[in-house]
Amino acid sequence: MGVGVGGGVWGGRWAVGWWVWEVPAAAAFGVRGGLVRDVLFVLLAVTIVVAMKLVGVVLATALLVAPAAAALRLSARLGPVVVLSAAVSFVSLVGGLVLSIEMDLPPGACVVAGLVVAYGVARGVGRV
Repeated sequence: MGVGVGGGVWGGRWAVGWWVWEVPAAAAFGVRGGLVRDVLFVLLAVTIVVAMKLVGVVLATALLVAPAAAALRLSARLGPVVVLSAAVSFVSLVGGLVLSIEMDLPPGACVVAGLVVAYGVARGVGRV
């Protein structure tokens, strides 16, 4: 699922980049803004629906918001924010699961704690 969503965004990265930063210029370069917006919203909706069924509302919200918030504290450019967000998600997920196994705690809470720590570190470091 994640590979499909990531592949969809990566495949349309040129159009997405134009649409995100310069909507009027995107139209001038032939990017169909409405289509890009609709595809991104569909990908987001699919991700949310699958996540809600798997992990619950609070955890799904934390998994969607916290990595992006941490990445935005480190960079303002779209490319680095996407890569940093994926890295923060992966590290927090693995760290949270390891903590959960080692300390016999609920995995969802440990993953969210990892995301909170990642955001705190990103806030302390600031923009690179």
